[in-house]
Amino acid sequence: MKYRVSEKTRRSQLIKHNKCRNPDGTDLLPWCYVQTSNGIVRSEFCDIPVCNAATKSPKVSRMIEEPKCDAGFFECQPNECITQAWVCDNQADCSNGMDEKNCSNVMDNFIKTPEARLTNHEAEKWLHTTVNTCANRCMQADGFVCQSFSHNKNDQTCILNERTKGDTSTILESDKDWDYYETDKALCIGKFICENGNCVDKSKECDGHNDCGDRSDETKCTKDMMGYEIRLMGGNTTNEGRVEVKILGEWGVICDDKFDLREANVICRELGFLNSIAVKPNSFYGVPNKTRFVLDDLDCNGTENSLYSCKFKEWGVHDCNAQESAGVVCRVAGGKACSNDEFECNSGECVPVRFLCDSYTDCADGSDETPERCNVSVTTTKATTPIIPTTSTTTKAPKKFIQKIAPKKKG
Repeated sequence: MKYRVSEKTRRSQLIKHNKCRNPDGTDLLPWCYVQTSNGIVRSEFCDIPVCNAATKSPKVSRMIEEPKCDAGFFECQPNECITQAWVCDNQADCSNGMDEKNCSNVMDNFIKTPEARLTNHEAEKWLHTTVNTCANRCMQADGFVCQSFSHNKNDQTCILNERTKGDTSTILESDKDWDYYETDKALCIGKFICENGNCVDKSKECDGHNDCGDRSDETKCTKDMMGYEIRLMGGNTTNEGRVEVKILGEWGVICDDKFDLREANVICRELGFLNSIAVKPNSFYGVPNKTRFVLDDLDCNGTENSLYSCKFKEWGVHDCNAQESAGVVCRVAGGKACSNDEFECNSGECVPVRFLCDSYTDCADGSDETPERCNVSVTTTKATTPIIPTTSTTTKAPKKFIQKIAPKKKG
């Protein structure tokens, strides 16, 4: 079980400290506590001068001028972010009160059993948390599906549960200090039912966002529903270029993280070519005027008929910069053969010679790892073409780390 301390406790312990801080690095800027004229203590981002404009990159300057909150945070106004669980909890945490405007009652999503507490299957515990915030924590639980919660009225302890009182492995105990709250399944009537038990508005199905938390609201969407298209741009010929994908009416590029020949082959075949000759990472074919990444961590097994059938993160979710778009070179009928340092698979792909007989299949047909090719001793075979023994000292990184290992950014 995870234990966490609320903002209320942190404020009470640090109320006399007025220095700027960002101890865990999760906030947008260093912050400090200030006291308003009416005695209310609240946190504010520190007014720290930025570096000389001549020494800043455009990207850094833009981030300072147009700050945005990280995932899981709510933007009250520029340079002020609060955790999403504090929104609509009947306590104004934003200095302008924006977190409590246009709110519905989150407690309407739960059925209350007074003076009771659920035991077993406790997933997360929060200290000094109001019942409304506890309900928000349950609705926005990350890493598990929160089905119910117990709340202590006296010390404001909040316990989130993965099960309900109807589960045979749980026990609902009588306790005058606690109240038990269970998600109201009737609220799912007329909504999309997620595979994990949650429900979302039907309008959120196939909208490109993981609203269920398990992507079940996005897994059954057809190409036509999403307005899916694919093309190559920026190349000198029609069979090469930067891979661009259109989804929900907007074109974007693919991040080259984990992108290799398997993904390239699927793309080329989908575009009507035989297969892929080469992968071109690091924005080899340039970047569009407005770079928008629509896919990251693309994972194809190489046999799919369309990129749309491959696994990937949520549409538009990525951690890439403008120099990380993926490009491909596709093979055309009667086109150029593989280069001297490449092996041509029987299925048509070109793979580096050093990948032969490395116990890892790179060709779609496995012709780079056939016993006839790999189980022959170099010292006793008089072949006209070089044969790479299984004991070669050159090894290939597992798929998904062939091109590079990209640094992961916060958020």
